[in-house]
Amino acid sequence: MNQPYRSTSSRRIPLVPGRRALAALTLLATSLLLAGCVSLQPARDKDQRVLLEPPADDLPRYTYPVRVVATPGYLQERTVYAADTRGNLRPIPGFLWADNPADSLERSLSLLLGSDQPPPEGTELRLRVLRFLLLENGSAEAVLAPRRVSPGQSTPLPLLQSRLPNAWTPSDPSTAPAAYQSLLESLPPPQSP
Repeated sequence: MNQPYRSTSSRRIPLVPGRRALAALTLLATSLLLAGCVSLQPARDKDQRVLLEPPADDLPRYTYPVRVVATPGYLQERTVYAADTRGNLRPIPGFLWADNPADSLERSLSLLLGSDQPPPEGTELRLRVLRFLLLENGSAEAVLAPRRVSPGQSTPLPLLQSRLPNAWTPSDPSTAPAAYQSLLESLPPPQSP
């Protein structure tokens, strides 16, 4: 009966060979973690970030105040999605939004709608994003409901819509970021009512 013992308080408990191996493995894992040889960061950190940006050429002198007031749930997450023909969403593997998509849309549309003349004082464009999505048939769709708001007045404007056929290749997810960028740039400027 020559079993190794470990002392815990006043009792002696036999250390079984399986527990000895588990203790050694735990000690090794802790040592590697503390030495920095093992990373506990989630695998999603390796995902590519998608950022919506306006084209850098020909930026306007004045920007138009834009505020996104409502977005679909899929644009409130970090996951980048595509939809099938029935509207079911699926994540595009390997991609996350670099920024909140609503914030990116506000910044980008503010620049895209800007001009060399300042906007009327106190006027802003409020947008409800109804759809801004890549589809699994390779197309991309955007539908935004704009409203021009100025002191004491709120005027609905015609929908801003864009549909791009063959915007991306669903079997090649690396084409998704450029497709979202093209969809942003294809939006028409708001019309006066």
